[in-house]
Amino acid sequence: MDNSKNNRKFSYLKIAIIALIVIVVLLFLHRWSIKIQTKYDRDELRSDVEKILDNEGERGLLSLGGVEVGDLFYDEDGVSLILGDSSSWEYTSDEKQNIDVYEKTENSVVYISSTTQSSDGTVSTTTGSGIVLSNAGEILTNYHVIGDSENIVVTLVDESSHKAEVVGLDEVDDIAVIKIEENDSLIPIKLGRSNGLKIGQKVLAIGNPFGYDRTLTTGIVSGLNRAVQTQDETLAIGMIQTDAAINPGNSGGPLLNGHGEMVGMNTSIYTQSDTQGMNFAIPIDTVLSLLPDLLTNGKVLRGWIDIVPIQLTKQLAQYNDLPISDGILVSQVEKGGKAESAGLRGGDQKVSYGKSVIYLGGDVITEINGRTISTYNDYYNALLTTKMGDKAKLTILRDGKEKEITVTLVERAEDINKVEN
Repeated sequence: MDNSKNNRKFSYLKIAIIALIVIVVLLFLHRWSIKIQTKYDRDELRSDVEKILDNEGERGLLSLGGVEVGDLFYDEDGVSLILGDSSSWEYTSDEKQNIDVYEKTENSVVYISSTTQSSDGTVSTTTGSGIVLSNAGEILTNYHVIGDSENIVVTLVDESSHKAEVVGLDEVDDIAVIKIEENDSLIPIKLGRSNGLKIGQKVLAIGNPFGYDRTLTTGIVSGLNRAVQTQDETLAIGMIQTDAAINPGNSGGPLLNGHGEMVGMNTSIYTQSDTQGMNFAIPIDTVLSLLPDLLTNGKVLRGWIDIVPIQLTKQLAQYNDLPISDGILVSQVEKGGKAESAGLRGGDQKVSYGKSVIYLGGDVITEINGRTISTYNDYYNALLTTKMGDKAKLTILRDGKEKEITVTLVERAEDINKVEN
């Protein structure tokens, strides 16, 4: 009896296992057939799509999906669509970026006109661009746009004109800040940074070339940290080179990145006869480092060493029996000044040097803050980014031996080659 029950249980179990196997096989066959059918359907659909593309193009394919297309444009970024009629316009991504940047910043750019009357009564007019810094009316521009003008007029985007006053001038870096009355319509520009710029990065320039208000040009950063000789033959260092077109009247306008942030101030063009010019802008980081002085003091309190510096020559070195012919000879040290307090020594041997009188026998400066000083230009540029009150570490040659001295810098005077004794 028990054997009969066990046999029946075994038979039921076998039937269940067989049924389970059959069900699994059927499910597998069903899913397999679905995949085959899906692949077949997709192949059929792909064939139909290819026929539609061949006969009607992308427009017909999109219409099949219920998308009514007004027009198509092809560019380096892919396909741009105009949906519906032509009034619903979609621009290429590059065009859209240009438009967005311009619309963000055009109201932050002003037109500047300045007039100067010479002693003989001749009136000269200079025009350029400016950048709104604040609603309080502060406007940034180039020094050479306003110079020593007696009458400065700023024209806003609404064509209203306002008389401006000078807040601060820096001829060395060609930067000026002027101010008009507070105006709620003034829209300050968004300031970026220039220390992260890369060669090849897209930039845009807005200005008033030849009087054509708020002209937009585009290009790339062509070079960084360029040294450029200015109109007054001084050397501007760290400049941004760009192929975004800059022409007379663009000076003082912003150089912008793709986010509409100001990364530089357009300032100069370098060109030779029958050649296309190169364009340069002052980095915004340079501008920002000088703005506090310009706004507070009306000028930049640059650092200087209160000595009379003379560039060494082979003749001077031989005459002074020096072992080197490069460096800056300390001709005189201001009595009671910072340089004298630090221990710098001037010369005691008075000689004629061209049309001037210099003193030989003083210290020779060969390094400033670790920077080799061979020429007067090296000396000038080593102090260019310093401020009054900064400390400069000098390496000097005295009696044939090197010595290090730390000097507190004074404010650079207009006549930097004279000291009061």
